[in-house]
Amino acid sequence: MPRFVTRATQVEVRAGRYHRRVGERRAALVRGGVLLAAALALVSLAHAPGLDGGFVWDDRVLILESSAPALASHFTETFWTRSPQGEALAYYRPVTSLSFALDETLWSGAPGGFHTTNLLLHLLCCALLFALCRRVGAPPIAAAFAAALFGVLPRLTESVSWISGRSDVLAALGTLGALALHRSEPHGGPRRALAAAALLFGLLAKETAAAGAVALVACEVARCRDGSPAVRPVRAVRNLVPALGACALYLGLRLASGAEALGAEHLPLSERGLVALEALGRYAGMLLDPLRPRVQIGLLGVTHWGWTAAGAGVLVAMLALGTRAWRRRWPAEVLAALSFAAAALLPTLHLLPLPIGVVAADRLLYLPALGAAIALAWRASQLEGGRARAAAAAAAFALAAFLPATALRARSWTDEVGFWETAALRAHPLNSRPTQLLGEALLRAGRPALALEASKRSLRINASFRRERPWADSRGLILGNIAGALSALGRDREALEVMRELVSRDPLDPKHRYNLGVIYGRLLRFDASLAALDRALLLRPHWERAAAARRAVAEARDIWRELPPEAAGEDRAMALARAEAYARIGRRADARRLREPVPRAPAAAAR
Repeated sequence: MPRFVTRATQVEVRAGRYHRRVGERRAALVRGGVLLAAALALVSLAHAPGLDGGFVWDDRVLILESSAPALASHFTETFWTRSPQGEALAYYRPVTSLSFALDETLWSGAPGGFHTTNLLLHLLCCALLFALCRRVGAPPIAAAFAAALFGVLPRLTESVSWISGRSDVLAALGTLGALALHRSEPHGGPRRALAAAALLFGLLAKETAAAGAVALVACEVARCRDGSPAVRPVRAVRNLVPALGACALYLGLRLASGAEALGAEHLPLSERGLVALEALGRYAGMLLDPLRPRVQIGLLGVTHWGWTAAGAGVLVAMLALGTRAWRRRWPAEVLAALSFAAAALLPTLHLLPLPIGVVAADRLLYLPALGAAIALAWRASQLEGGRARAAAAAAAFALAAFLPATALRARSWTDEVGFWETAALRAHPLNSRPTQLLGEALLRAGRPALALEASKRSLRINASFRRERPWADSRGLILGNIAGALSALGRDREALEVMRELVSRDPLDPKHRYNLGVIYGRLLRFDASLAALDRALLLRPHWERAAAARRAVAEARDIWRELPPEAAGEDRAMALARAEAYARIGRRADARRLREPVPRAPAAAAR
């Protein structure tokens, strides 16, 4: 009997311990869920002002001016193939272009829907970051702080508030999913297959997702170093087979699409090392100065020696950190996070030149910041006592500073003219790009006089820079703005001369042919207009904007042929028909003049 009682008591004690562990685990999950929900709420609050934004910058080319292909075409064509600027063939991002097409269907083309999708994807990245921080051993509060600080980092607002910045968010979503799913244990085959699928998703969203493959390799190498019996070198290679297969499939799809290798003629090989050091220094400075985001940072071709020296120091510090992490046997997941941050930063350093014209950009920090956040969350979990409290206080202070800064930055994306005015003021003095884009925004806003002034200023800036750097010649884009402003001001003959110069400079640019056709139409030279628009459609088939312009010009020509020359006091029906022709070719002022009835004097009305 006593023996029976003893055994029963032992069973009760074990059951009690089990229930306590289950209760503690459940309480930890609830606490973690509450903290994660709070972090995501703060991120949503900070980025909410950007939901009212419209289509800005590349959004117009990639979404408004790009024809919608069939589903399979997203995977067989390059990112810019169906845009009027299809010459940029280095990018292959079918997942990103497909997401734009799905948003077009889901939200009926409303820009607010696109912005909502961006924010939801960003929140999902924050949630995955929280899960990865917990996986490396960070407590719920540290993981929540990491997710919230990453989510409201002002420098990353560009990737969320700018619709075209979605490519970074989608790439991060795929790589984070791969890191969260990957397991090294022998029975983890299904999870490794899912991780490979997530990695492929990220690669098809943006090329920088290749950093995820580097992180998986680093994780397996670190596990071999630790002498884990489950992970021997042969086993590690087997574990990486699905991820390597995903990379091979991506390369095959990319080659089949005709995408070219990243690179640019304008950056000599002798300068790339200096540019890489300057970019590294600037990115480090951007993380140390997170409250002042910029859209154009530095200028290729103009070396800033201070930032270059800072970049050399950062490179030494990164090498020292990597050596320390390896020697002190930091956890494999932390080494993977550091490798991920470094690998994601590497493509942004212009060693393979990026066709962006500037040294650094805020959006290119999105993926490196994720890896840094995981490593910092793990490091914070190692602190105790006063250091832990000081770290928590610093994180809370940074969060309080980031929230209003991110909200203001998100709101700035809703005012395109104000956005580019600020960008032009803060850009490098020899960078003509922000002023050129300001001219475009002013023209769209119906302020052609100011657009003409901004475009001429941009032309002067570009002329002074391209004397030293011929590859920096953006005269064609600027002259296009000038022609559009002159046409909007009614100075169509001057605009025609500008467009003829543009076509002679680049006869294979469909956008120049399109603009030439529009100006010919405004001058009532219908046959020349139709010929130019036909040429634009030949160079860029399925361009709906050019096709619509051609239909409008053809209809205006048919109306005009039925009308006699315009004369004062002509019949009202004839005046309305002439107004319709004017409206179709874009001469709205003439259309309004003819549509408004002539006011009659009281005496005439009585008669």
